Amino acid sequence: MNTKQLGGLLNVAVLSGALFCAAFAGSTARSAVFSDQAALDQSAIFAQDQMFAGVGTVGIYDQGSWWAGGTGVIIGDGSWVLCAGHELTFRSFSDVRFALRDSQGQITTDVVGGSWYVYPGYTGGTGMGVDLALIHLSAAITSVTPAELYSGSQSSLIGVTACMAGFGQPGTAGNGIGAYDRIMRAGQNIIGDVSYPSVEPQYLVTRFDAPNSGLAAALEWQGSPGDSGGPWMVQDGGIWKVAAISAGGNHDPSFSFGDVTFANNVSDYLGWIQSYAAVPEPTTGALLGLGLACLVRGKRHTA
Repeated sequence: MNTKQLGGLLNVAVLSGALFCAAFAGSTARSAVFSDQAALDQSAIFAQDQMFAGVGTVGIYDQGSWWAGGTGVIIGDGSWVLCAGHELTFRSFSDVRFALRDSQGQITTDVVGGSWYVYPGYTGGTGMGVDLALIHLSAAITSVTPAELYSGSQSSLIGVTACMAGFGQPGTAGNGIGAYDRIMRAGQNIIGDVSYPSVEPQYLVTRFDAPNSGLAAALEWQGSPGDSGGPWMVQDGGIWKVAAISAGGNHDPSFSFGDVTFANNVSDYLGWIQSYAAVPEPTTGALLGLGLACLVRGKRHTA
């Protein structure tokens, strides 16, 4: 499927009605910034696709008061959430909660995190260290199918178009970002062969390209505050899988084309993840209802 075909599918969804932490003090991640208002509106519809059903908000609380948060995705048996390590290390807190939300941002499921685990040795640097964490929920969420994890090599993802989702502050290119509204948005970007000196090798990098550049995906995405912890999904054997977790980015205040977003790859850390959250084998049901398709291959980014 090419970019124009995917764009057509997304436009049909708009017509039919189908379908990075913000106020998040201390967040370093990036979210839903798109080329223009039409793409921004479309992104909220795309976020309702089944591949993002297990994506929700991660909120941290200090003595009962909400402080900050970001995004996470349900994995394993439904009682585990995979997210970014910096969501759980940038300040002290007493409690963490994970919530699924509807298309208007209203909570549909809200579960307390019983325990949480940050990848060993991670100290909170943006683009440094292994920026991954797991939250063990006090009760499994059974209303959605947990996401599967990509096990292929990081190098195999260069040139692949990923689908990203998160609860970041919304915005458009050149205009910066607006208020956090707790609405999930989703888009796409091509995982690039981009040399970006401030991030370590375990990170995948995408660049925010203009629609007329010939490099942009159908619904070009740039991360913003609140998208931290959100998944980068790629198709593998007909199944949408989490290949990376949003971690941060580099942008100017207005969010211009050429800005970058980066995410910690998952496949190199499957042993650690599965030592806590044994991820089940895919079932027949997991192979069905994948919804809208993102491009699996696209133009390669070059620095």
